[in-house]
Amino acid sequence: CVCVPVPKRIIPSIIAAKGSSMAESPLMQLNIGMAAGCIEVLLMQPSVALKNAHQQNRQISLAPSVLYRGVVINCLAYGPITATQFGTKAFVDSVTPHAWKTKQPTTCHIATSTVAGVTSALIAGPSELVMTQQQASGLTLKAQARALVRQHGAGVLARGLGVTAGRDGLYSVGYLALHPAVEETLTTKCNLSKNASFALSGAFSGIFTAVVTQPLDTVKTVYQGNLSMRSISDATATVVDRGGVSELFKGLVPRGFRIVAATYILVGCKKVLTDAVQYLQNHE
Repeated sequence: CVCVPVPKRIIPSIIAAKGSSMAESPLMQLNIGMAAGCIEVLLMQPSVALKNAHQQNRQISLAPSVLYRGVVINCLAYGPITATQFGTKAFVDSVTPHAWKTKQPTTCHIATSTVAGVTSALIAGPSELVMTQQQASGLTLKAQARALVRQHGAGVLARGLGVTAGRDGLYSVGYLALHPAVEETLTTKCNLSKNASFALSGAFSGIFTAVVTQPLDTVKTVYQGNLSMRSISDATATVVDRGGVSELFKGLVPRGFRIVAATYILVGCKKVLTDAVQYLQNHE
Protein backbone atom coordinates (compact mmCIF):
# COMPACT_ATOMS: atom_id res chain seq x y z
CA CYS A 1 0.00 0.00 0.00
CA VAL A 2 1.40 3.40 -0.99
CA CYS A 3 0.37 6.34 1.16
CA VAL A 4 0.42 9.77 -0.43
CA PRO A 5 0.91 12.60 2.05
CA VAL A 6 -1.71 15.34 1.92
CA PRO A 7 -0.60 18.92 2.60
CA LYS A 8 -1.70 20.02 6.05
CA ARG A 9 -3.51 23.09 4.73
CA ILE A 10 -5.69 20.95 2.44
CA ILE A 11 -7.41 18.82 5.11
CA PRO A 12 -8.85 21.77 7.10
CA SER A 13 -9.88 23.41 3.82
CA ILE A 14 -12.10 20.44 2.91
CA ILE A 15 -13.95 20.66 6.22
CA ALA A 16 -13.98 24.39 6.83
CA ALA A 17 -11.71 27.19 5.71
CA LYS A 18 -10.05 29.21 8.40
CA GLY A 19 -12.25 32.12 9.42
CA SER A 20 -15.37 30.75 7.68
CA SER A 21 -18.43 28.95 9.00
CA MET A 22 -19.17 25.26 8.66
CA ALA A 23 -22.09 26.18 6.37
CA GLU A 24 -19.61 27.59 3.82
CA SER A 25 -17.24 24.62 4.06
CA PRO A 26 -16.59 22.54 0.91
CA LEU A 27 -18.07 19.44 2.56
CA MET A 28 -21.31 21.19 3.51
CA GLN A 29 -21.55 22.96 0.15
CA LEU A 30 -21.14 19.54 -1.49
CA ASN A 31 -24.28 18.34 0.33
CA ILE A 32 -26.18 21.55 -0.36
CA GLY A 33 -25.28 21.28 -4.05
CA MET A 34 -26.61 17.72 -4.16
CA ALA A 35 -29.96 18.78 -2.70
CA ALA A 36 -30.23 21.84 -4.97
CA GLY A 37 -29.41 19.80 -8.06
CA CYS A 38 -32.05 17.16 -7.36
CA ILE A 39 -34.69 19.82 -6.75
CA GLU A 40 -33.80 21.55 -10.02
CA VAL A 41 -33.98 18.32 -12.04
CA LEU A 42 -37.38 17.27 -10.71
CA LEU A 43 -38.81 20.68 -11.58
CA MET A 44 -37.15 21.18 -14.96
CA GLN A 45 -36.84 17.70 -16.54
CA PRO A 46 -39.58 18.29 -19.20
CA SER A 47 -37.64 21.24 -20.65
CA VAL A 48 -34.58 19.00 -21.10
CA ALA A 49 -36.57 16.41 -23.05
CA LEU A 50 -38.10 19.11 -25.29
CA LYS A 51 -34.70 20.70 -25.91
CA ASN A 52 -33.05 17.40 -26.87
CA ALA A 53 -35.89 16.38 -29.20
CA HIS A 54 -35.81 19.78 -30.90
CA GLN A 55 -32.03 19.72 -31.40
CA GLN A 56 -32.09 16.20 -32.86
CA ASN A 57 -35.13 16.82 -35.09
CA ARG A 58 -37.15 14.13 -33.31
CA GLN A 59 -40.93 14.25 -32.89
CA ILE A 60 -41.88 16.06 -29.71
CA SER A 61 -44.21 14.22 -27.34
CA LEU A 62 -45.89 15.86 -24.36
CA ALA A 63 -46.65 12.55 -22.65
CA PRO A 64 -45.28 12.64 -19.07
CA SER A 65 -43.74 9.18 -19.54
CA VAL A 66 -41.70 10.55 -22.44
CA LEU A 67 -40.88 13.94 -20.92
CA TYR A 68 -39.60 12.28 -17.75
CA ARG A 69 -37.78 9.49 -19.57
CA GLY A 70 -34.21 9.53 -18.28
CA VAL A 71 -35.10 11.50 -15.16
CA VAL A 72 -33.43 8.89 -12.94
CA ILE A 73 -30.01 9.20 -14.58
CA ASN A 74 -30.49 12.96 -14.85
CA CYS A 75 -31.30 13.28 -11.15
CA LEU A 76 -28.56 10.90 -10.07
CA ALA A 77 -26.13 12.73 -12.34
CA TYR A 78 -27.19 16.36 -11.92
CA GLY A 79 -27.20 16.12 -8.13
CA PRO A 80 -23.50 15.14 -8.09
CA ILE A 81 -22.81 17.72 -10.82
CA THR A 82 -24.10 20.65 -8.79
CA ALA A 83 -22.60 19.10 -5.67
CA THR A 84 -19.23 19.07 -7.46
CA GLN A 85 -19.69 22.67 -8.60
CA PHE A 86 -20.68 23.94 -5.14
CA GLY A 87 -18.08 21.87 -3.32
CA THR A 88 -15.21 22.50 -5.75
CA LYS A 89 -15.78 26.25 -5.76
CA ALA A 90 -15.88 26.34 -1.96
CA PHE A 91 -12.68 24.29 -1.79
CA VAL A 92 -10.80 26.34 -4.41
CA ASP A 93 -11.99 29.53 -2.68
CA SER A 94 -10.63 28.23 0.62
CA VAL A 95 -7.12 27.61 -0.75
CA THR A 96 -6.96 30.74 -2.92
CA PRO A 97 -4.56 33.39 -1.58
CA HIS A 98 -6.45 36.01 0.41
CA ALA A 99 -4.59 38.83 -1.33
CA TRP A 100 -5.94 37.78 -4.73
CA LYS A 101 -9.50 37.47 -3.43
CA THR A 102 -9.23 40.95 -1.91
CA LYS A 103 -7.57 42.76 -4.80
CA GLN A 104 -9.39 41.05 -7.69
CA PRO A 105 -12.60 39.51 -6.30
CA THR A 106 -14.45 39.34 -9.62
CA THR A 107 -11.56 37.71 -11.47
CA CYS A 108 -11.14 35.29 -8.57
CA HIS A 109 -14.82 34.30 -8.62
CA ILE A 110 -14.72 33.77 -12.39
CA ALA A 111 -11.61 31.59 -12.12
CA THR A 112 -12.88 29.43 -9.25
CA SER A 113 -16.30 29.06 -10.90
CA THR A 114 -14.65 27.95 -14.14
CA VAL A 115 -12.63 25.31 -12.30
CA ALA A 116 -15.83 24.11 -10.61
CA GLY A 117 -17.68 23.81 -13.92
CA VAL A 118 -14.86 22.06 -15.78
CA THR A 119 -14.49 19.57 -12.92
CA SER A 120 -18.20 18.78 -12.96
CA ALA A 121 -17.99 17.92 -16.68
CA LEU A 122 -16.29 14.66 -15.70
CA ILE A 123 -19.70 13.59 -14.40
CA ALA A 124 -21.93 15.49 -16.80
CA GLY A 125 -20.34 14.19 -20.01
CA PRO A 126 -20.91 10.44 -19.50
CA SER A 127 -24.29 10.81 -17.81
CA GLU A 128 -25.69 13.09 -20.54
CA LEU A 129 -24.42 10.69 -23.20
CA VAL A 130 -26.40 7.84 -21.63
CA MET A 131 -29.47 10.04 -21.15
CA THR A 132 -29.39 11.35 -24.74
CA GLN A 133 -29.13 7.84 -26.14
CA GLN A 134 -31.80 6.56 -23.75
CA GLN A 135 -34.31 9.23 -24.77
CA ALA A 136 -33.96 8.14 -28.40
CA SER A 137 -33.95 4.37 -27.83
CA GLY A 138 -36.39 3.98 -24.96
CA LEU A 139 -34.14 1.40 -23.28
CA THR A 140 -33.78 1.23 -19.53
CA LEU A 141 -30.91 3.12 -17.96
CA LYS A 142 -28.91 -0.03 -17.20
CA ALA A 143 -29.55 -1.54 -20.62
CA GLN A 144 -28.55 1.66 -22.41
CA ALA A 145 -25.29 2.03 -20.50
CA ARG A 146 -24.40 -1.62 -21.12
CA ALA A 147 -25.26 -1.35 -24.81
CA LEU A 148 -23.01 1.68 -25.25
CA VAL A 149 -20.01 0.05 -23.59
CA ARG A 150 -20.58 -3.29 -25.30
CA GLN A 151 -20.88 -1.79 -28.78
CA HIS A 152 -18.32 1.02 -28.57
CA GLY A 153 -16.06 0.27 -25.62
CA ALA A 154 -15.67 2.12 -22.31
CA GLY A 155 -13.97 5.01 -24.11
CA VAL A 156 -17.32 6.08 -25.55
CA LEU A 157 -18.24 7.50 -22.13
CA ALA A 158 -15.70 10.27 -22.73
CA ARG A 159 -17.40 11.26 -25.98
CA GLY A 160 -17.88 15.03 -26.12
CA LEU A 161 -16.04 15.60 -22.83
CA GLY A 162 -14.08 18.61 -24.08
CA VAL A 163 -17.09 20.55 -25.34
CA THR A 164 -19.00 19.59 -22.18
CA ALA A 165 -16.20 21.05 -20.06
CA GLY A 166 -16.33 24.29 -22.04
CA ARG A 167 -20.09 24.53 -21.69
CA ASP A 168 -20.14 23.74 -17.97
CA GLY A 169 -17.24 26.07 -17.22
CA LEU A 170 -19.19 28.97 -18.72
CA TYR A 171 -22.42 27.79 -17.10
CA SER A 172 -20.87 27.77 -13.63
CA VAL A 173 -19.45 31.25 -14.18
CA GLY A 174 -22.98 32.39 -14.99
CA TYR A 175 -24.69 31.43 -11.75
CA LEU A 176 -21.74 31.27 -9.33
CA ALA A 177 -19.90 34.44 -10.39
CA LEU A 178 -21.96 36.62 -12.75
CA HIS A 179 -25.23 36.39 -10.82
CA PRO A 180 -23.82 37.53 -7.44
CA ALA A 181 -21.73 40.27 -9.12
CA VAL A 182 -24.75 41.72 -10.95
CA GLU A 183 -26.96 41.34 -7.87
CA GLU A 184 -24.48 43.26 -5.72
CA THR A 185 -24.16 46.00 -8.31
CA LEU A 186 -27.93 46.43 -8.58
CA THR A 187 -28.29 46.53 -4.78
CA THR A 188 -25.39 48.83 -3.92
CA LYS A 189 -25.14 51.12 -6.94
CA CYS A 190 -28.70 51.14 -8.28
CA ASN A 191 -30.36 51.07 -4.85
CA LEU A 192 -32.76 48.30 -5.82
CA SER A 193 -34.37 46.06 -3.23
CA LYS A 194 -32.87 42.63 -2.58
CA ASN A 195 -35.82 40.89 -4.23
CA ALA A 196 -35.67 43.08 -7.34
CA SER A 197 -31.91 42.67 -7.59
CA PHE A 198 -32.19 38.90 -7.25
CA ALA A 199 -34.89 38.71 -9.93
CA LEU A 200 -33.11 40.95 -12.45
CA SER A 201 -29.66 39.43 -11.92
CA GLY A 202 -31.11 35.93 -12.30
CA ALA A 203 -32.78 36.83 -15.58
CA PHE A 204 -29.71 38.62 -16.94
CA SER A 205 -27.14 35.98 -15.96
CA GLY A 206 -29.43 33.14 -17.04
CA ILE A 207 -30.14 34.58 -20.49
CA PHE A 208 -26.50 35.54 -21.03
CA THR A 209 -25.30 32.08 -20.03
CA ALA A 210 -27.88 30.37 -22.25
CA VAL A 211 -26.84 32.37 -25.32
CA VAL A 212 -23.06 31.92 -24.96
CA THR A 213 -23.27 28.19 -24.18
CA GLN A 214 -26.04 27.23 -26.62
CA PRO A 215 -23.75 26.46 -29.61
CA LEU A 216 -21.60 24.21 -27.42
CA ASP A 217 -24.65 22.42 -26.07
CA THR A 218 -26.17 21.93 -29.53
CA VAL A 219 -22.98 20.45 -30.95
CA LYS A 220 -22.54 18.24 -27.87
CA THR A 221 -26.10 16.94 -28.07
CA VAL A 222 -25.82 16.12 -31.79
CA TYR A 223 -22.38 14.55 -31.34
CA GLN A 224 -23.54 12.38 -28.44
CA GLY A 225 -26.83 11.58 -30.16
CA ASN A 226 -25.22 10.31 -33.37
CA LEU A 227 -22.37 7.94 -32.53
CA SER A 228 -21.40 7.57 -36.19
CA MET A 229 -19.91 11.08 -36.22
CA ARG A 230 -16.14 11.01 -35.89
CA SER A 231 -15.44 14.41 -34.38
CA ILE A 232 -16.83 17.62 -32.92
CA SER A 233 -15.94 19.30 -36.21
CA ASP A 234 -18.16 16.83 -38.08
CA ALA A 235 -21.01 17.50 -35.65
CA THR A 236 -20.59 21.26 -36.05
CA ALA A 237 -20.53 21.01 -39.84
CA THR A 238 -23.62 18.79 -39.81
CA VAL A 239 -25.54 21.31 -37.71
CA VAL A 240 -24.49 24.32 -39.81
CA ASP A 241 -25.29 22.49 -43.07
CA ARG A 242 -28.89 22.10 -41.94
CA GLY A 243 -29.62 25.80 -42.08
CA GLY A 244 -26.62 27.98 -41.33
CA VAL A 245 -25.10 29.25 -38.11
CA SER A 246 -28.56 29.88 -36.67
CA GLU A 247 -28.95 26.10 -36.34
CA LEU A 248 -26.34 26.20 -33.55
CA PHE A 249 -28.90 28.09 -31.48
CA LYS A 250 -31.68 25.59 -32.08
CA GLY A 251 -33.40 24.73 -28.82
CA LEU A 252 -32.38 28.04 -27.25
CA VAL A 253 -35.88 28.85 -26.02
CA PRO A 254 -36.52 25.69 -23.94
CA ARG A 255 -32.90 25.53 -22.78
CA GLY A 256 -32.82 29.27 -22.05
CA PHE A 257 -35.98 28.90 -20.00
CA ARG A 258 -34.40 26.07 -18.06
CA ILE A 259 -31.15 27.93 -17.39
CA VAL A 260 -32.94 31.05 -16.16
CA ALA A 261 -35.15 28.89 -13.94
CA ALA A 262 -32.12 26.85 -12.82
CA THR A 263 -30.28 30.04 -11.89
CA TYR A 264 -33.12 31.07 -9.61
CA ILE A 265 -33.47 27.56 -8.16
CA LEU A 266 -29.77 26.87 -7.58
CA VAL A 267 -28.84 30.31 -6.27
CA GLY A 268 -31.99 30.40 -4.13
CA CYS A 269 -31.44 26.89 -2.73
CA LYS A 270 -27.78 27.69 -2.04
CA LYS A 271 -28.70 30.76 -0.05
CA VAL A 272 -31.66 29.22 1.81
CA LEU A 273 -29.91 25.97 2.69
CA THR A 274 -26.64 27.68 3.65
CA ASP A 275 -28.54 30.11 5.90
CA ALA A 276 -30.47 27.19 7.41
CA VAL A 277 -27.28 25.30 8.24
CA GLN A 278 -25.77 28.45 9.71
CA TYR A 279 -28.87 29.00 11.84
CA LEU A 280 -28.79 25.44 13.17
CA GLN A 281 -25.08 25.76 13.89
CA ASN A 282 -25.62 28.97 15.83
CA HIS A 283 -28.45 27.44 17.88
CA GLU A 284 -26.90 24.12 18.82
